[in-house]
Formats: sequence, structure tokens, C-alpha cells
Amino acid sequence: SVNKAFCNATGLGQEQVVGKMVNQVIPEPSLTMVLGKYKQAINEKKIIRWEEISVYPAGRLTGAVSITPAFDDTGYCTHLVGTVHDITERKRAEEALRESERQAHALAKENADLVREVNHRVGNNLYLLLILLQSELAHARSQEARDLAQDVHGRVQSMSTVHKLLQGSHWQP
Repeated sequence: SVNKAFCNATGLGQEQVVGKMVNQVIPEPSLTMVLGKYKQAINEKKIIRWEEISVYPAGRLTGAVSITPAFDDTGYCTHLVGTVHDITERKRAEEALRESERQAHALAKENADLVREVNHRVGNNLYLLLILLQSELAHARSQEARDLAQDVHGRVQSMSTVHKLLQGSHWQP
């Protein structure tokens, strides 16, 4: 027997499933794997579970499958009882989440590269500004110019120190 949910999910009609052999219902390449799982369940006399991807008239589906062998009094397997839970949407959501995470990591790397580049440029500009101010101090013609250059030099030196602390830089002006 087969329930309506299976028929809806696969696009198969009940008449295409009930009374048919497994190779008439399950498409390759899944069929070979499924037959191996059936054999394993019978040989090991236990429930076997797996995930499987199959292409049916309704499209590509991912199922969480469970097969239980049923034995008679003599130990002969008389039939298999199976369930398939359609986990296609869950798998799609998981893949979308993984893709989102990959994109977030790529963006984070791009942002880290950008931050490094900005940090490098800011550090270099601060260093060049300090050199220019030191030169201005050495060549200032008036006390007022020297005082201004000294004040600006001190401020740039403070900015440089803060920059190094924030960025963990080993650069020394």
C-alpha cells in the first residue's frame, strides 16, 4: 500500500505503485542502492535508515528512508515495511544556509582585506605627516610657526599611537 502523501510528493499514481515490483517504482540510480539496503536489512535482521535522492515525475526528491524486515516463525523474511519522509525542503534550506554562510565568509574576508588596506594607508599617511611636521619644525622661521608645527606634530603623534593600539600594528614612526 502507499499513502496519498507519497503519491503527491512523487507524482506517481497509486496504480503505479501498489502491486508493482520495487524496480517498477524506484528509478535508477537509487534502485541499486535501495536493493542493497533491503538486502542489508534482511541479512542483519534489523531496521536500516538512510537518505536518498531520487528523480520522480514530480521532480528531484530527498527522502529519509527506514526499512524494517518482517520474518515468519521459521526466520524467513516475508516482507519489508518501509517509510519515506520527504526532507527535500529541509535539505534545500540547509544548502541555502550553507551558501549564505559561504557568502558571509567571503564578505567578511573582503571586509578584512579592505580594513587592512585602509589601516595601511592611514598608517602610512600619519607617518608621512609626522615626517613633514618634523621637517617644518626644523625649518620654521618664526616661533609662531614652530609652536604651531609642534602642536600639530603632537596631535598627529597621538593619533598615530591610537591608530597603532587600535590596529595592533607594529609600525613605529
